[in-house]
Amino acid sequence: MPKGFYEKYEDSLKKLRINTTKAQKYIDIHFYDNKDLNSKFYHKKILEEYEEKKFHIKVPNQDNRIYHILTRTPRELKYFLNIKYIVDIHNSHPVLFTSLIYEKYEIPQNYKYTLSRVIKDIEILGNRNIRSNSNSNSNSNSNSNSNIGNYYSRKHIHNILINKGLDHEKIKKLPLDVLRYIHLTSSGIFWDKLLEKDNVKLGNYDMTRQDKKEITFGQVFYGKFLRIRSNNKYARRFRDEFPNVYSLILSYKKGIKKKEERTVLAHKLMALESELFREALRRLFEMNFEVVSIHDAIVVLDTPANANCSVELVENVLKEVYMEKGLACECSVDFYGKKAMEDFLASERDLRQKGEEYILSIRDKEEFKELIQDYDEGKSEIIWSKDKKSVILHPKDITDLMYKEGA
Repeated sequence: MPKGFYEKYEDSLKKLRINTTKAQKYIDIHFYDNKDLNSKFYHKKILEEYEEKKFHIKVPNQDNRIYHILTRTPRELKYFLNIKYIVDIHNSHPVLFTSLIYEKYEIPQNYKYTLSRVIKDIEILGNRNIRSNSNSNSNSNSNSNSNIGNYYSRKHIHNILINKGLDHEKIKKLPLDVLRYIHLTSSGIFWDKLLEKDNVKLGNYDMTRQDKKEITFGQVFYGKFLRIRSNNKYARRFRDEFPNVYSLILSYKKGIKKKEERTVLAHKLMALESELFREALRRLFEMNFEVVSIHDAIVVLDTPANANCSVELVENVLKEVYMEKGLACECSVDFYGKKAMEDFLASERDLRQKGEEYILSIRDKEEFKELIQDYDEGKSEIIWSKDKKSVILHPKDITDLMYKEGA
């Protein structure tokens, strides 16, 4: 009897192996401050689970996501696994939200993917100044000066769509900010464009790109509040740039029991993501490849069965699956293996040395008093700067700091 999906999945999962010696070396090298011994304990616990081969899976009914040891493995420990490469989707959940946009504006199924692909190629939509006014909508007949530019820009974009064979009344009703949102997400540049002019400081700290993404998700997509609070800078920015998209996000939260407001949209998108990735995995299993998933990513193991499993093949499978749902997407790839592992260990050794030197150099300086106090209290940690040429102190809980600072 042929094996089912879960059997094939677990067969692949059981092929995971960890380099215990190298992983333990990382744990020994990494600087765990006295306030953060839980991280060290967790790293050791995960290492033990790999050694004990605890490769069972769990699938909650709420969103059908597949959970297992790899979904719980910290990014740092992945370097010590027999992973060949990982392919993920750029700005995954913002891309998935496009499907809800098409549902809202009743775009016919046979138009969806072509529309996504054509919008993706309209470069003018990458311009930050090309967006709907927050007080305008797709049916506005206002002759005010503030809307004239938007009206003609929208008309120009729609003419391009018509010339590409997308002459449909439903498409003509898509507001300009919605078209721009689809362009940015389909092109894989949504976060870069949304956050490109952001203030890089939060209090005394430099913010990373991941910080900004996490805060935006918390304030916009998955936040439980239906009104923008005074300190929700990122929600205000999103609303100003994508007013119709923001209204649609709120519409998925209204009318829901209060305790569910925080998660209703998140679970809707995660369920769609699960559906897409299950189909991608199913197709790869049919090719006899040994692969697993980490929610929005395909993990290709470094095993003999995957000798001919190329990055291009995996990307094509993912794009085909998304295309069938009417979505265009871009992928990114992270490569692993022996060189990546050794480079990571070297980076960790260097980080520890430079981190200790940095703390000593600023400890007695008045202008760094608050930073040092946070560090001594275990509220911050040493990380590499963006260019990896220097180190910086970074808060362990960026969202907590955000609310204190009123970001």
